[in-house]
Amino acid sequence: MTRQPEISPSRVCVVVPSYCSWKNLERNLPGLVRESLRVGFGVLVSDDTSPDDTVARLREHFHELRLEERAANGGFGENCNDAVRRAEGYDYVYLLNADVEVREGFLEPLLEHFTDPAVFAVASVSVGSDGKTVEDAARRTRFKRGHLRWEVNHEPPATGSVQPTFFASGAHVLYRRDRFLELGGFDPLYAPFYWEDVDLSYRAWKRGWRVLVDHRSRVHHQREHSDIERTQTSSRYVGMNHRGRFLFTWKNIHDRRMLWGEHLVRVIPRALFGWLLLDKLFYNGFFRALPRLPKALAGRRAERRAMVRTDREIFEELERAW
Repeated sequence: MTRQPEISPSRVCVVVPSYCSWKNLERNLPGLVRESLRVGFGVLVSDDTSPDDTVARLREHFHELRLEERAANGGFGENCNDAVRRAEGYDYVYLLNADVEVREGFLEPLLEHFTDPAVFAVASVSVGSDGKTVEDAARRTRFKRGHLRWEVNHEPPATGSVQPTFFASGAHVLYRRDRFLELGGFDPLYAPFYWEDVDLSYRAWKRGWRVLVDHRSRVHHQREHSDIERTQTSSRYVGMNHRGRFLFTWKNIHDRRMLWGEHLVRVIPRALFGWLLLDKLFYNGFFRALPRLPKALAGRRAERRAMVRTDREIFEELERAW
């Protein structure tokens, strides 16, 4: 069998979306720049019109990287989409949150998988500050009680280092740039944040592509410094997360048993009578999602036309992999 040529890191652009992110960037960009100089990938920071001094400080302290300023604030997904479009001349983009610190050698293991044309994305594993304790890796997902439920596999697979995952976290993942753009990137249905990375990975699976996690690639996602949680109220970011569950299901789950027999049969009575139980968490997400139902249904029709694999086939394949 002919050995596929290795993919050069110079074909990769690391894209860092930013919004009022200076403290995280000051902490984590030096390590990223060192890795860039060591192996030769590009770095692009895309600022989503931060009202603070983030851009001025980036210009002052980080001359080695490319800085793009958006004309108007669009939220996480649109910021990433815009940055990926601007990363012309690169074949791969690694999306990296500002609150993520890379480890030496994080990129090279991921590139090995893209010699397989079926691979759409490969994510890094997030470890604790000790560099060993796995905090975020491949996800095993089931459709239970009307919604997606998942668990993280904290151990590498019994053989090798790579494992299929239901979705790759948009905080630390390498994508094929052309396919990212072919899918339209992160769907603005989920703007300004949350669930756009779940949606993108699932749409890739439905087109017959694969999404993986490689335990040899390690980063540290410093969730305690999250820009979203720092700049948003607790009620809003929790509501956005639950909103995303509804929008994802309405748009992407086409299996009738899953949609009608598990989702709607639970959601409709809960929407009608949940107020009797003061079910604030449910209503926080449901009423944020409901105005976007027409857009979700439009996306649903588009996905039905494009898919080559069913929901059942995807869930069963991923279950076998575990």
